[in-house]
Amino acid sequence: MTKFKNVFLLAAMAVSAVAFTGCEKDGEDNDNQTNAWDGVLTATNVEGVPDGVTIDAVKAFIGGYEVGSGTYENRGFTLSLLSPLPDKLSPVTNVEKEFPGTTASPADAKGCFSFDDFYVYAYKDGNEVGRFSSDTRTLEFSIVYVDKDVKTTGSSTTDEGYHYTFNLSLKKGWNKMYAVIDFKTGKAEIEMTTTEPSGIPAKWYFEY
Repeated sequence: MTKFKNVFLLAAMAVSAVAFTGCEKDGEDNDNQTNAWDGVLTATNVEGVPDGVTIDAVKAFIGGYEVGSGTYENRGFTLSLLSPLPDKLSPVTNVEKEFPGTTASPADAKGCFSFDDFYVYAYKDGNEVGRFSSDTRTLEFSIVYVDKDVKTTGSSTTDEGYHYTFNLSLKKGWNKMYAVIDFKTGKAEIEMTTTEPSGIPAKWYFEY
């Protein structure tokens, strides 16, 4: 269940820098996402926690920076995200450099985003004991923060032959984001979207 441990392990998603990178915690209507998300991530009936492993806290990280924390109990967790520090945000137009053929507007918007490096880690008495994932081979989940409403559209093909289509309608604040991955052509066709896809896995999984 490790992120992007699929066929394409995404050098293509060298998106640790794709659009918005380096976020650190601080304390107009779009087409397919009409309301801002409250930044509370909830998981129930987490699978795969081995007998003998106890968890008392969870923390979320993007690109190595902590962006939220919460508690774990009754085989689930609730995690609250915090607004990144303004000086840790990057221009959303970076996506246009990483993926020629895409546009991000408005050009003065900034955000915090690292799709292939978002994890929720589990802790016991301050020590890391594992992490949680809800990803599958054909669907990846992440989060993104923007300081104003942002629209990102267009398509791009990487040197490795992976084809990306962007359809992101981001509201100011935290947003849920998905990569819908199709292998039917023999190469990964990846749609980046803020629209919740059908068939989203209902479960979160524990992994070491």
